[in-house]
Amino acid sequence: NHNLVLYFGRPSDIWYYTSKHWFKILIGSTISTSVALISLFLSAVFAIIFLIIGLSSEKWLRLVERLAAISQTIPIFVIVTISFIIEKEIFKKLGWNLGLAWYCFVPISIALFFPPLVYGLKGVRDIDSNMKALLRICDAPQSWRIRRIYLPEVFPHILTGIRVSSTWAV
Repeated sequence: NHNLVLYFGRPSDIWYYTSKHWFKILIGSTISTSVALISLFLSAVFAIIFLIIGLSSEKWLRLVERLAAISQTIPIFVIVTISFIIEKEIFKKLGWNLGLAWYCFVPISIALFFPPLVYGLKGVRDIDSNMKALLRICDAPQSWRIRRIYLPEVFPHILTGIRVSSTWAV
C-alpha cells in the first residue's frame, strides 16, 4: 500500500525531489502511460465490436444506440468507480492481490469506450440511405455489407472518437 504525497515549498525542492527519486517517477510514468495506451486500444476494439453487432440488424443498431444514450446520462466518474469496486471484489474473491495498475484497465477502458462508439454510431447514421437501399435490393450479404461498405464508411468517425478518448487517456 503505497501513497505518494508531494509538497513543494520552494522551486529548489522540486529539483531535489526529482533528482533523488527520478527512477520512481520514471517507473510510475511508464506504468501510467502503458495503462492508458492499452486501455485506449481495448476501448477502440470494444467500440468496433459493438458497432459490428449493431450493424448486423436495425434492431441491434437501435439497442446499441440506446446503450450509448443511456451511458451518456451516467457520469463517467460513477461508471469508473462502480467498475473499479466490482473488479476489486472479483479479484479479492479469486485471491489475486494485484497492483493498482491492474485494477485500472477495465474502468479506464470503459471510460474511453464511449467516444468511439458514439462517433461510430453517428457515422452509421451518416451512411447514405440510398446506398443502404441499393445493397438490400441487390441482396448483398450482411457480412459483406459490414466488411466492405459500412466499416470503411464509419472508420473515420471511429478514429475521431479514438482521438477524443486519447485526450482523456493522457
